[in-house]
Amino acid sequence: MNNNPYSFKKLFILYLLACLPFSLLFGFNALLGIAPVTLSGKSYHGMEGLMAMIIGAPVWAVAMAGFSWLGLNFGNYLYKRATIFFPAKDNVRLQLLGDFLYEHVGIVAITPSTTVEADLGLYGKKGEEVIAEFGRRFGVNTRNFYCVPAQMQKLTVGHLLKAMAVRRLDDHIVNNE
Repeated sequence: MNNNPYSFKKLFILYLLACLPFSLLFGFNALLGIAPVTLSGKSYHGMEGLMAMIIGAPVWAVAMAGFSWLGLNFGNYLYKRATIFFPAKDNVRLQLLGDFLYEHVGIVAITPSTTVEADLGLYGKKGEEVIAEFGRRFGVNTRNFYCVPAQMQKLTVGHLLKAMAVRRLDDHIVNNE
């Protein structure tokens, strides 16, 4: 699941729609002889001015979307990885875990007693994928946790919070309350 709010396509469309009305306005001003379009110190009149603005809008949108995409995704990457280096308090862990689970299953309200299988509907292949992503996202070693039905039925959000604190998820975390 890729729920990236900062896709290049979304940013490009946003910037293109933001600048297109102004580009057309300035382009038609040049076409009607009201004011020339000046790019890099050179003035364009008439149809040249209109074409410069029509061609310039997507070029500007690509440049702005590219820089924005790089900055936002790099910042998002650093933010997600910061939890590995700066251990969080329980309420912060619960918020981070809630955001993570919302990304993957769309559940908004969770408590430490929320069960992963029954309440969140995570079992089978999807359960394995989410637990693996949980380990990558929060720096939790999940190699010794087996997503078998007996384990998944017992697993709660509280166990995941404890795993975030001790950086490992295994049978010992799940079986020893």
